[in-house]
Amino acid sequence: MLPRFLACPPVRRSQEGLVGRVESPTQTHSPHSPAAKFLYQSPPGEVIVGAVFRVTGFPLTIPIFITNFGNLAVLLPIAAAVLAWLSWSPETRRLGVFWAIALALCGGTIGLLKVYFWDCPTGPIHSPSGHSGLSLLVYGGLACLTASQTQRFTVPAIAAGFGLALGIAVSRIIIGDHNPVEVLIGLAIGGAALAIFASALTHNRAPLSIKWLLIIATVLAVIVHGQHIQAEQLFHLIGGYLYSKGLLYCLR
Repeated sequence: MLPRFLACPPVRRSQEGLVGRVESPTQTHSPHSPAAKFLYQSPPGEVIVGAVFRVTGFPLTIPIFITNFGNLAVLLPIAAAVLAWLSWSPETRRLGVFWAIALALCGGTIGLLKVYFWDCPTGPIHSPSGHSGLSLLVYGGLACLTASQTQRFTVPAIAAGFGLALGIAVSRIIIGDHNPVEVLIGLAIGGAALAIFASALTHNRAPLSIKWLLIIATVLAVIVHGQHIQAEQLFHLIGGYLYSKGLLYCLR
């Protein structure tokens, strides 16, 4: 019997193709959302989901487990730990400012795009992936900090950080929460924010030992994994309100 956090209802096939009834213990991923239709009603999406079903026997269990590492409930505590670590010493507080700027730019840009595209969808874009963008910034930022301190672990750190971020991005497509275009938009925004922080890191090396930060980040990820902060609904409410009041103009 699977642990509760790995439990997942089976995928059922409709006349239109594979339609996943995807549920985590605290969150439902609607198969009727535009993103899910884009994925599951297209041949590539059916191939992906079908392959996962045949190989694992538990269609979306593994992608849901991976995608939960990209939820705000996990990313915000880790990002806060990085900010506190950088702010601890006067020598690294400048880096802390750049980290805060990168977080604000990434989260703010994705949030604004979610507000806009929810009521003004353009082609396949309904909701750029916040999981993908913020995961690339947070886990990529940890990887860059680790690589800046030790050459011996540069390759493993980069592989682990960026590999996890990429895995989260792919999982968003597999479970049907986002389509490839929305994931790429999220990655582009997260990558731009990470570039700002990485650029500052090349000119301001952090002298503090990264070991305790990595331990704290790992413990936080384990403790809060599976918890969910539903910011998406808030963005939808804001967008709906602005649109109903005529304050949101769709450029189309």
